[in-house]
Amino acid sequence: FRYGLNKYRMWRRPYHVWNRTDSKSRWKSIQNNIDSEDGSAIDIGCASGFLTKKLSEKGLFSIGVEFDEKRLKESRALYSEEEGLSFSRYRVGPENIENLPSTDICLLLTVYHHWTAHYGPENAENMLRIVSVNSDKIFFELPKDLEKNNMFETSIDLDSDQGFRDKHIEFVEKVLPGSQFKLIHKAEYPFVEDREDFMFLIDCSNITSMDQF
Repeated sequence: FRYGLNKYRMWRRPYHVWNRTDSKSRWKSIQNNIDSEDGSAIDIGCASGFLTKKLSEKGLFSIGVEFDEKRLKESRALYSEEEGLSFSRYRVGPENIENLPSTDICLLLTVYHHWTAHYGPENAENMLRIVSVNSDKIFFELPKDLEKNNMFETSIDLDSDQGFRDKHIEFVEKVLPGSQFKLIHKAEYPFVEDREDFMFLIDCSNITSMDQF
């Protein structure tokens, strides 16, 4: 019954409503870290476009990138007439990530672990470096579940929030030396047991060239 109920929600409501039940609190954490000088944003893996839309409401020229055709149709149906907002169907990979525009802000939310799964850790790390060169801030979110989080080549116990945070700090310091890093949000899933996603803000304004790596 519970599975059927969730499938019904999926059919009747946009992705950000039925699946990401913490969309409003996620946005609050992002909004609190947007400065007046931030003028543009890209949302890689934007799903139904809720956060992309919120960025445009904040006054940022905002682009949502999504390969899933169903999610892209949702976003265009919901927000097609909005000023300063656009959506593009595009599969981001190592061969084309450099084609994405430079922006002040990049949302990379529950996307990176898919990169490691599809392209391998080395390619995924290089993709993240390219994003850091093209953006001053990256909002970076990963699932806490190690079965979904392929970025770690370790069996370290990350049951505690502190252990998870420390491991990510170590990862960012290795991949993006010179960046600043802080935890800004912890997800809530009322309809999904044992799932927690953590969102981090990476300040990479000091990274301006791939030559720095």
